[in-house]
Amino acid sequence: MLQILRLESIILPKSCNRKETLSMHRTGRLLFFVIICCLFISPLIASAQEEFVEWARAPLGKLPPIAAYNFTFYDKKDVKDRNASLEMYLHEAGGLAPVMNREDQDLGIAVSFSDRYSKTGAVMPRDSAKLPENLYKFKTGPFFRKQLDNGWTTGAALLVGSSSDKLFYSRDEITLRGDAYVKIPAKGEDSWILYVDYNNNRYYLRGYPVPGAGYWYKPSEKLEAIIGLPVAYLEIKPFAGADIKLSYIATSYIYAKASYQLTPSLKAYGMFNWDNETYARADRTTGDYRLFYYEKKLATGLHWQFMKYAGLKIAGGYAFDRFFYEEKKYDKRKENKIDIKDGPFVEAHIGVPF
Repeated sequence: MLQILRLESIILPKSCNRKETLSMHRTGRLLFFVIICCLFISPLIASAQEEFVEWARAPLGKLPPIAAYNFTFYDKKDVKDRNASLEMYLHEAGGLAPVMNREDQDLGIAVSFSDRYSKTGAVMPRDSAKLPENLYKFKTGPFFRKQLDNGWTTGAALLVGSSSDKLFYSRDEITLRGDAYVKIPAKGEDSWILYVDYNNNRYYLRGYPVPGAGYWYKPSEKLEAIIGLPVAYLEIKPFAGADIKLSYIATSYIYAKASYQLTPSLKAYGMFNWDNETYARADRTTGDYRLFYYEKKLATGLHWQFMKYAGLKIAGGYAFDRFFYEEKKYDKRKENKIDIKDGPFVEAHIGVPF
């Protein structure tokens, strides 16, 4: 749900006043039903991932309806030590529908769906099972935030879905994620933040709640940071038009981006991303096994804000350290692994509000 909020940066300019937000809110209830219909009657497959920082920092009562789509193409490359190659396409899209937008609280529904299509003859070493052509992710659920009378802000989100080559094949392929946090004001614009995350499809401590804490440091508009674990965040604006962002989520998510505003509507950027996905293959031999995909990407691109609430991103770069493995734990990955050679990729993002 929370990367759906991050997709807001594709759609919205830095400022969005209350009158504009309330006007967009009128279509909020309709958005959820529109997206659900599109997911099942359209060839577009939609998806989104969570980003805790963007959820917690977004102003209360100012979340407009959002719909965004992303396409990534990975060039055909050989599988290491195998007589096989792999070509990959990734379709993602997601939506966010505010149900209530007030200055002291908001309530909404998020939905996402993705299709990671792999064209390959590669098989898993252990049981010679072919890597599924399509790996899907679907999740939806509500999120709620409220500012208390003492100035504290609390939030909670619950997402239910499935992550598999056969969605909802059995109850073992159902995913459940819950997040809750409290933000406590400190000196100036600083704050303490405490939170807990539950995820039955996490690559570590699956099915256990993981607590977190940090100090949200904001001495000026040019510097903002979260110093904590398992989430850390840094944003620096060293001079006019420049922006540098760093995000870390333990233990294997890193996102770094540097951008520069070329014109009022055009921005150039470079980025590095280390990310992973977790699936439960329907025909796996052991119920506790999960199919993991890891990758690192370097890219440069352009972000064009061609309308006030609509934007387009086009980027290209190099994907490396890419592999699938099916095991219980990361340290067992070499025993049942499909290792893909490095290669180029291109991607495009578009976001349009309803």
